Amino acid sequence: MQCLYAGPVRRSGLSLPLPVRPSASDRAARAGRRLLAVPLVGRLTAVALLVAPAALLVAPALANAETQSTFKNLTVESNGGQALVIGTVAPGSGHVKGTVTVFARAVGEKGAFTTVASDVLPASVGNFAILAPLTAGSWEVKVRFEDRQQVVASTSHTVRVTIGAEPNSSIAVTSLNTKGKRFTLAGTTSPPGESGAKIELLMLNTAAGAPAQFKVFGTASFGTGKTTVTFRGMSAIPRRWELQLEYVRPGEAPSFSGLTTVSVQ
Repeated sequence: MQCLYAGPVRRSGLSLPLPVRPSASDRAARAGRRLLAVPLVGRLTAVALLVAPAALLVAPALANAETQSTFKNLTVESNGGQALVIGTVAPGSGHVKGTVTVFARAVGEKGAFTTVASDVLPASVGNFAILAPLTAGSWEVKVRFEDRQQVVASTSHTVRVTIGAEPNSSIAVTSLNTKGKRFTLAGTTSPPGESGAKIELLMLNTAAGAPAQFKVFGTASFGTGKTTVTFRGMSAIPRRWELQLEYVRPGEAPSFSGLTTVSVQ
């Protein structure tokens, strides 16, 4: 060991008492006071080591417990014999296990709401869209958002909606491919197309701050005998989109595909 101080050593006439071997009782008493006898920095370190494990367990809940989540732009509409629930959650990013749950009960009933659908939101999603399998009739619908140990859960107001009967036609997404900023989506229909029929590609931007509604991205005429359709698109900036196909036939209620997600980098 090297000495950190190399100046002259002065002799002192002060005599120090010889060390005395402590008794067993003294050693036990000192052991109980050991943490209190360390220097200031050492004492803080020792206390931190004792407290840190418990602090790690409770810190996330305490640190975020005051962040209240909220809903806005909530809409519920009939969508091909189902309910399409669209809305915005805040905070609109930073989700760890953020989950939106949809509850419903028939209008006129007095019992509890029933869980009919749910979806886990990726970290950067502010706008959501969820299909809930409700039968034809009038319903009361509300949604709940929770992300445990991140925000305080919230429940929306109740929205009334009338769900129409299932349409006579159907449409489904059969493939979705992405490459950089471009994507290609294909779908199939039943029955085949006819004069005046069309298919629309609907898209919802899930980014926080974007309008919480589906917009028509593209339209394809769907003439007699056609059963397949393909859309190609490009996004100039990275985005996550919810996609849906709508099949419109003259004189009939439109049909809709399920929801499909595309992330354009």
